[in-house]
Amino acid sequence: MVFSNCSHDAVKILDGDNYQAPSIGCYCGTEIPHPVTSYSNSLVVNFISDHSISKKGFRATYSASTSSCGGDLVMERGAFNSPNYPDAYPPNVECVWTIRSSPGNRLQLSFIVFHLQGGSGCQNDYLEVREGNSTGPLVGSFCGNSLPSNYTSVIGHILWIKFVSDASISGAGFRATFAHLYGNDVMGEFGQIASPLYPRLYPNNAHYHWTITVEGDRYIQIRFLDIDIEDLYNCYYDQLKVRLCVL
Repeated sequence: MVFSNCSHDAVKILDGDNYQAPSIGCYCGTEIPHPVTSYSNSLVVNFISDHSISKKGFRATYSASTSSCGGDLVMERGAFNSPNYPDAYPPNVECVWTIRSSPGNRLQLSFIVFHLQGGSGCQNDYLEVREGNSTGPLVGSFCGNSLPSNYTSVIGHILWIKFVSDASISGAGFRATFAHLYGNDVMGEFGQIASPLYPRLYPNNAHYHWTITVEGDRYIQIRFLDIDIEDLYNCYYDQLKVRLCVL
């Protein structure tokens, strides 16, 4: 489980070989996290504790693998692929990836290579894409050699992707990239928005805006749950503005 309120002691995992690498997760408390898989050949594990209460700590194992199958993708942009890619994927596998942006933002999914076993109705090997989770709206179920079209999320800030292979023929597999799209036109009676990469540090030189619209003669109330923005020189550098738009 990735936690957003680890303000005292935490274990942070970064996908790379330095402390500026993309964050995979930040963990605290007593609930054991799901297994974490890197998307490169290096992984930084950073343990942080403050001056107050100390606990028992943590213990973890690690192992090298030539095959990555599923995981939570929370970095700003990245790539993922079928197990063993660019070699043929193994039989009888099921991999699930969850790509997450911050609330009020969108995700773009693009396929670079796509070669799966074909078949009527994609009953053998297939890649399934949904918004949200395993029961969310279906974007599509894909198989064969046709490259799926680029997709931008329209409902939320999470994409759920499942790859399944059966016991028969294997293809060369797939490789896909993803990126966060910040700023959005938000509609509906309620919802959330958040700064890029929240609850992690927002990027430098960012400039995004969100437009919130409701139906009819209603008004909009915005309530801040958390705010941590540089406050030097009367908000000269970093700032958040809320403006009234009359349509």
